Amino acid sequence: MDASDYMPMFLAEGREHLQTLNLSLVEIEQNPRDTETMNAIFRVAHTLKGMSATMGFNRMASLTHEMENVMEGMRSRADGLAHDALDALFACLDTLERMVEEIEEGGTEASDPAELVGRLKSLLASGAAQEAVVEAAVAESEVVAVDGPVLDADLLADKTAAGLPVYRVTIRLVENCDMPSVRAYVAVRAAEEHGDIVQCEPTLEIIESGEVDATTITVWITTTDESDTIRDAVAVLDGIGSCEVTEESVAGA
Repeated sequence: MDASDYMPMFLAEGREHLQTLNLSLVEIEQNPRDTETMNAIFRVAHTLKGMSATMGFNRMASLTHEMENVMEGMRSRADGLAHDALDALFACLDTLERMVEEIEEGGTEASDPAELVGRLKSLLASGAAQEAVVEAAVAESEVVAVDGPVLDADLLADKTAAGLPVYRVTIRLVENCDMPSVRAYVAVRAAEEHGDIVQCEPTLEIIESGEVDATTITVWITTTDESDTIRDAVAVLDGIGSCEVTEESVAGA
């Protein structure tokens, strides 16, 4: 992938996402229990991380990754995020805006976010978003990597026996869409908003690395949401040609 071909889109969308984050954090500062805004913030953070990684801007990807971890605390804490965490996130946005300017002017990130990354990690270590770390570890332990787009039969049987319905979400990208890796990443995370990922093909590691070369992404999730709700959340995204959601069943059941 020649990243320079996508630079104008990256800069435009990056600025738009940063503006959304700024406005949303102000809203959270006023209303810490605004769940809808919290979820929106988390989705935008996911998108920024994926875009940065795909374009090869590793410093931005590292910073947004740690921001994402802290933002998860907004969704898991009944009282929202502490003021010191919000202050750190606002400081991160200032740095990200400066990085975007640096990239536009010189094609690279000049600012070093190491101090901010350490600040965010300290917040996590001190318990500001401890619940988020636990939930992320549980979700990651449920991901099973396989070679092909077939859900492991034993895993399906275990989930079904536990009373957890499993849905196959088949996502097809628009042919020759811009930044397919970013589109795939955002689509998978949109599906994850409605359940827990059981398995993904290509694997989550490949998708998060920005090295997706497939036009079809298959995700299996356990969820109590309706299939139409999942499909609509994914199909509306830019670069998505179609999304099909079907329930998996154990053979012979």
